[in-house]
Amino acid sequence: MQIPEEYGGLGLSNTMYARLGEITSLDGSIAVTLAAHQAIGLKGILIAGTDEQKAKYLPKLASGEHIAAFCLTEPGSGSDAASIQTRATLSEDGKHFLLNGSKVWISNGGLASIFTVFARTEVVDKDGQVKDKITAFIVERDFGGVTHGKPEDKLGIRGSNTCEVHFENTKVPIENVIGEVGGGFKVAMNILNSGRFSMGSASAGMIKKLIEMTAEYALQESGKKLEENVYYFGNTVRGLLSRFGKTIVDEQLVLKRVADVVINLYAMTATISRASRSISIGLRNHDHEVLLTNIFCTEAYFKNNYTMAQLQKYAEENLDDCIKKAAKHVLEKRAYTCSHPLDRTF
Repeated sequence: MQIPEEYGGLGLSNTMYARLGEITSLDGSIAVTLAAHQAIGLKGILIAGTDEQKAKYLPKLASGEHIAAFCLTEPGSGSDAASIQTRATLSEDGKHFLLNGSKVWISNGGLASIFTVFARTEVVDKDGQVKDKITAFIVERDFGGVTHGKPEDKLGIRGSNTCEVHFENTKVPIENVIGEVGGGFKVAMNILNSGRFSMGSASAGMIKKLIEMTAEYALQESGKKLEENVYYFGNTVRGLLSRFGKTIVDEQLVLKRVADVVINLYAMTATISRASRSISIGLRNHDHEVLLTNIFCTEAYFKNNYTMAQLQKYAEENLDDCIKKAAKHVLEKRAYTCSHPLDRTF
């Protein structure tokens, strides 16, 4: 995707690639497979390769005919390039290196045809001392001596291939050195720094999706509450009609409670509908609307349940008879307080 058009790629800028990364990250396995190929696997060739290396490898990497992998991590080292033990020894004729060592946790390791591999090499300093320094290589599987282990049984991103990769006397031409001999540490850091940029956009895409899924789940809970209330309300109304018949029109306390439930059910339906629309059209504050909807529907749900319990004839919550008696006493005696014995001694 970021490979220049002259080599068959799309030539995307970092910004365009980041936006695309938000989309591909919705599937973790696809995101890792693409990132291992694009963001780090071939990135060394892209940012530090020679014109000849780019012309030879990038077209097939751009088309997908070849898959790339980034080989840095070893059993005794993670992304700390300075502590790797894989070694590349220069042949006597100086035309190639013999590569020996193992890499672990290599994404695309079982699929890749092209590997960016980091190994220790002997380098003569300006003062004449021989030192071990890291060198980056482009290694083709067809060079021979390249094998891989079985795919790791991972907890997540199981659709992404991750395995060990082993190199045994793999002959790597001198022209396949990326950058300069002994300059591999800098190449590794540049690749990782560039690759981590894409991880930020991928994480953003994942987080957006998780927020959306969480919001939808919250609405599902509110929807279940509404559905339960509607079912319970239907049964309650049938019971009231069976109990009162046409005289229900004279039962003002009952009708008031029925109206309260109907109003709450309508409001629950309206808020869920609005919040659902906010999610579907991608409003920035849809999570806030979902929160308000969830709070309202939860409160309305419990209010409806209590009200419908009051509508049951023999329920403890039903105080209709007491309310009617109190109202009758107020109307008959024209008072809403009772005389107290202390009144006589005041």
